[in-house]
Amino acid sequence: MKEFLDEFTQYLFQERGASQSTRQAYRHDLEGLLAFLAERDVYTAEQVSPQELADYVLCLDEEGKSAATISRCVASIRAFFAYLEKRGLLVRSPGEALRPPKVVRRMPAVLTEEEAERLLNAPDLKTPKGLRDRAMLELLYATGLRVSELTGLRMADLNQRQRMLIIQGSGRMRVVPYGKRCSRYLLRYLRAGRPRLLCEGEPEALFLSCKGQAMSRQGFWKLIKRYGREAGIRTELTPHTMRHSFAVHALREGEDIRKVQTILGHSDVATTHGYISL
Repeated sequence: MKEFLDEFTQYLFQERGASQSTRQAYRHDLEGLLAFLAERDVYTAEQVSPQELADYVLCLDEEGKSAATISRCVASIRAFFAYLEKRGLLVRSPGEALRPPKVVRRMPAVLTEEEAERLLNAPDLKTPKGLRDRAMLELLYATGLRVSELTGLRMADLNQRQRMLIIQGSGRMRVVPYGKRCSRYLLRYLRAGRPRLLCEGEPEALFLSCKGQAMSRQGFWKLIKRYGREAGIRTELTPHTMRHSFAVHALREGEDIRKVQTILGHSDVATTHGYISL
């Protein structure tokens, strides 16, 4: 079945418009399944039974995986075997009856304004890396971008004169504004930080690693965790915490909910409305 993973990944992009992060997540889920099946000497799609798929989901639960992670994995499995059925490689998908566990939704972690300020002040602005990190944190807090959107930004996506970003993904585009304070730190990074990180790296990427390559999601996750510790923040801190914090603080300050919805890229305003009670 491994030989069909590349085809399936392309199918997700071309037919379903899945983002790169979604395609990577699905592939990761399926590679875990294939490793599990290989331990049972199951290597072809025809050999896979509904019971083996159910056993794999049970195994994930016993390993302590969250309900949300297992639900995504079930979606990956169902989509993959449905694709094989569509291709005529299976008479019937063994994942048809597979169901995810019930997801218990937790209230998202949100920083206080004082905690957000401490986090923003954590990077050392005397270094190119510190200038980059401050600019990234400021932009994340000013716009509520997803981490994949932040690390995927290109120079061409940035309009400093009008203080806005062009965010493209999953076949949709949105314009995201940011304020004067964020603009100041972006400009400092572009003038004094980015040129020293560029080397022979990726000139199109906005945020660069110390090797001149585009900043990775994993790299930024590690950074924000470290800065959180340095700032003495005990709230569970991830890039998504900053997204939640942006939304809550913007709504508390009286920002129009439809504008916040557009900035966040929510397709349904009810999702944005959930931040009002936090």
